[in-house]
Amino acid sequence: MIMDYSFWFHTGHLSLISHFALTPPQYPKMTEASYIIVGVTAVISCLAIFWAKFRNQGSGTRPFLAEDKVVLVTGGLSGLGREIAELYRVQGAKVAILDIKDEASLPWVPNTMASKYYKCDVSDGSEVEATLKKIGVALGNPDILINCAAMPINRLPFCELQSESFARTIRTNLLGPVNLTRAVLPLLMQSTKRGSIVNISSVVAHLYPAGLSDYVSSKAALSALHHCLEAEARWFGYDKQVDFFLVEVGQMDTPLFSWIKPPNSLLAPVLEPRYVAEKVFAAVSSGGGRIIRLPKYAAWVCGYDMLPVPVQRFARYVMGVDEALENYK
Repeated sequence: MIMDYSFWFHTGHLSLISHFALTPPQYPKMTEASYIIVGVTAVISCLAIFWAKFRNQGSGTRPFLAEDKVVLVTGGLSGLGREIAELYRVQGAKVAILDIKDEASLPWVPNTMASKYYKCDVSDGSEVEATLKKIGVALGNPDILINCAAMPINRLPFCELQSESFARTIRTNLLGPVNLTRAVLPLLMQSTKRGSIVNISSVVAHLYPAGLSDYVSSKAALSALHHCLEAEARWFGYDKQVDFFLVEVGQMDTPLFSWIKPPNSLLAPVLEPRYVAEKVFAAVSSGGGRIIRLPKYAAWVCGYDMLPVPVQRFARYVMGVDEALENYK
């Protein structure tokens, strides 16, 4: 029997636990019992952080054959989306690639019996539904949905960012995954095969860099959406039918991030999209649902808000979080 410790070590408790562990006592004298309470609370805090880091490692027990999968990848013509789509295609899966680019302007457009491109504005719910019907006829209903489409980063201070630009980012980065998930999830719940939904978010959802207010807001909301979907799956009992994955990744060597001055390369290295794609493929293959944070420092970003403000600011300075936009004029 496998016991579920998620209640005791749920990430929602981390702030409260760490507050008691790290806040100095407000009384002139601490009794022996007080020292014991603080010590026990500190231990529980460490265990909670450990659980938050390792709790979603997947069971690794379900068989996975790419050949019998239909994979839908949004934003699949460039960057991470393209790497993921190509990896699944090479492994024998049927791949449906959604993007907003015109087919005639693309040097590489996959249109074969097992791989097809569909021009689709993911922020338009009716267009998503129409495209999904085409995919169902040509390839079959999706078994795996990977929400990877993202708007180019505006890299502007909040007061210089037009409302429409902000809204466009939200529509693509958040409403797009909402539309796709709303259309695909019922199909996965009815399928005889176990399905997966992967949302590509970002570590900036926890770090809030200056000059990225629209992008950060969209990714933070997407991360929150993942947790809500996962909770609903458990509550309504389809968590054994559909796996939910959240990928919170740092800076990658893709066109989306090409203009950014890399932060501290030792603590926050720039990742190759192929490397991230392989991690996503391996996680989905093993099943169970989980959170994937890359590179290594990203595994601890969930604890950023629990740090005292001076420590937060020092960490931002060391990692160059807010200086990443220095070279933009």
